[in-house]
Amino acid sequence: MPEPGDPQALNRYAYVLNNPLRYTDPTGHWVESAFDVISLGLTLNDIRNEGFTFWNAVSLATDMASVALPIVPAGASHVIRAGKLANKAVNTVDTAADAARMINRAADSTAGLRRFTSAGTEIVPDVLKAFGDEGRTLSAIPDTFKGRRVTTLGRGGDTAAAKELGERILDLPEPHNPLQWSLEVNYEWLQAAIKNGDVFYLASPVNAKNLAGDPRHGGISVFARELDALLQAGYQRVGDYLIPSR
Repeated sequence: MPEPGDPQALNRYAYVLNNPLRYTDPTGHWVESAFDVISLGLTLNDIRNEGFTFWNAVSLATDMASVALPIVPAGASHVIRAGKLANKAVNTVDTAADAARMINRAADSTAGLRRFTSAGTEIVPDVLKAFGDEGRTLSAIPDTFKGRRVTTLGRGGDTAAAKELGERILDLPEPHNPLQWSLEVNYEWLQAAIKNGDVFYLASPVNAKNLAGDPRHGGISVFARELDALLQAGYQRVGDYLIPSR
């Protein structure tokens, strides 16, 4: 008996609004029903803001059952709502992580372009150590990289000759104005080839002479800049080829 001092409490039907088939209150308190009504209101608000989604439909059905049927526990839809919010949180974290990765890639690309356009003779020792001709032996493309697209790399005269032979080089599409070329454009070509997983064929010897360039432009050649970018991307030399790390 909920309230022994209240005569109405003796009436087992009055405190459930004289409708024991629809309402139940085993403890004599109405908090559970009120909780169900509040939950129903929250679900209706979610539907107004988000539309009639799958999870909102499940919450609405659960809330209506909680109000109408005593066997459905109070606040059942709150569990569903909590799961929905948790799923949103996970998606938000995933979206934030994707955005962070995009920002990092953009920062890496900006740093790479800055290095490509502003590098000087300080890169030459590392390029020679990694890709220099001294001590290199002839070798074919490893079997695991056969079938990859091959791009020919070298000094201008050598790549021009390779182009005449039908080999692929980093070049503007025909017809083109040579004035359209720039270090920035060259860098974009190279990055596209790297992203594609190209194997690079070395048409020019990798030595100090071919890495040297105009003192007004850092004292290094474009060939040296390209080799440095490939070194930063993890390429390794096998014979006359530069192959990606994977």
